[in-house]
Amino acid sequence: MLKRKKIFVTVLLAISLIFAVHYINLTLSNKGYEEYHSNRLMNDFSTLTHSLLDNQKVYKEIISTEVLSQEQVERIYNNTYAIINFYEDYSELAVQLNRFKRDGFSTSDASFNIEAVFNRKIAEISETDQASVTLDEDFLMKVETISNLNQAWIEVLNQHMIGFEIIGSEYRTTEDRVRLSRDSITEDFWVTTLEMFNYKAQENERELKWLLN
Repeated sequence: MLKRKKIFVTVLLAISLIFAVHYINLTLSNKGYEEYHSNRLMNDFSTLTHSLLDNQKVYKEIISTEVLSQEQVERIYNNTYAIINFYEDYSELAVQLNRFKRDGFSTSDASFNIEAVFNRKIAEISETDQASVTLDEDFLMKVETISNLNQAWIEVLNQHMIGFEIIGSEYRTTEDRVRLSRDSITEDFWVTTLEMFNYKAQENERELKWLLN
């Protein structure tokens, strides 16, 4: 009887140990997953912020000089695709985590429209020997519309982003940045940013579709 009891206790301890090891491994795995995505998220937020601020600088230059250059179009192209990549990557992740729903006119839709507008105009530059083209009033109005949306996205970052702060046309990290590299994926700010970016795009949907006319 005593021997059976010892065997039972031994088996029970062994099972408990197996579950404990499994729980520890699962916890470590989840923690590693969390830290990987958190560090990546903060790096990509830095890229997103830079891209939006740099695009705004270019839009202001274009409106001020009434001229569009090949170099400006390349900057807009690179920055716009950084915005698209951020939205696509993190909206998909948020959907997988059941924290976001993709529907309606999106940040990507708006950005593809913007990219198409400048691609059409750069084709005109390519047909000449010039490095730039003088813009008419109609195109400048389109740039103004694009700039207004871009500024709205920057204001969304100002309101909801943590780990960075925007000062004028520049940005810098805050004291939360190090911590967020470990656990930002568990926060709500990045999902709220995705939602508000879409909201701003949808607010301007009619104007953005007009850009391609």
